[in-house]
Amino acid sequence: MDGNRQRAFTAATDLTTSLENELKATQELLGRGEQTQSLDQKNRNAQWTAKALPELLRNPQTELDQEIAKNFTGAEHALTLANEEASGYRQALAGASGYHSKSTTAWEQLDHEATTARDKIEEELGAARNALTAISSLQATQTTLDKLGRLWQSLNEQIGGIPAKWKVPAQASLAAGAALLAQGSSGAENSLQVARQLIRDGAKWGETAVAGQTELAASRACVARDADTQMALSAAQTAVQQALDEQDLAGAAKAVSGLQRIVAQINQAYEVRIVCRTGRRSVVQRTEHNSHANRYYAIVESVNHDGTPVKRSIQNRESGTFLETAMWGQEIPQTLYQELYHEKSTTGAIQDLSFGVKEPGYLEPRYAKAPGSNHEITSW
Repeated sequence: MDGNRQRAFTAATDLTTSLENELKATQELLGRGEQTQSLDQKNRNAQWTAKALPELLRNPQTELDQEIAKNFTGAEHALTLANEEASGYRQALAGASGYHSKSTTAWEQLDHEATTARDKIEEELGAARNALTAISSLQATQTTLDKLGRLWQSLNEQIGGIPAKWKVPAQASLAAGAALLAQGSSGAENSLQVARQLIRDGAKWGETAVAGQTELAASRACVARDADTQMALSAAQTAVQQALDEQDLAGAAKAVSGLQRIVAQINQAYEVRIVCRTGRRSVVQRTEHNSHANRYYAIVESVNHDGTPVKRSIQNRESGTFLETAMWGQEIPQTLYQELYHEKSTTGAIQDLSFGVKEPGYLEPRYAKAPGSNHEITSW
């Protein structure tokens, strides 16, 4: 029985020590802001342990029993104090949580105010940027208007010497441009550009008219020696004169170019010779695609008195296209083709290379070996 009392005393002492340690640990846990759920569980375990003590602790009979009861009572008192302190810590934690909640709300309010301020600053910056853009646009518009004003003044100075055909519409365009400039509208640029082009065309007309009159005068000294040449020359002269009378700028330029070409062609002098060189064909036979008829051509070239090639405008009979060239195929009769082919294939050369001659006063060469034929090709 004494052994049992000793063990009970030891158990009560250990329980007291354990409760003190647990109280200290609880204080540390609560100090770090941790939950107190584990503390409640330990308190329930301690209470259960106290109830499980032997009956002799509840009815002490000896001094040892009284000492055990005293220690146990002390343990219960310590447990009560621990519960009270735990309750205090719970209240402290609740206060800290409330403070934290309040602090979070304050930070949210500050963040909202900061966001609002930032948005307002961005809005003001956007308005400032728009104002700068508007100022830049106004400056650019003013620069454009100043430039157009100088252009208007320059065009007014240039308009005086042009013919009425271009002067009248140019003046109307300048007037429209002036009205738009007075309104501060950059739309004046279109009217001024129209006026500029009219003034340029009017000034160019003067140059074209002079060139046309010059070419007409020169063409009258050109002697046409056959009816075809005279007809071609007269037609070119008439086209130039008509364009000049109508003040047709584009038509006059084209007609003058045509007259220059006709006069130069009439005044040309060269010889047409059969090509007879190594690696070059002298005659060719062609079959037409549609009729399947055979046609025969001599390969010829135009050269002046010192042998220099003279280019001509040749229309290819097969394709209809024109080519500037000094060598082409001129249609010949089948009998001439056979003679030339036989001579070159047997002797390697052609003795008489003369094919025709182009004299001044004639539009086209005259071909002694191919009278009446004007069919030509530029490829074979």
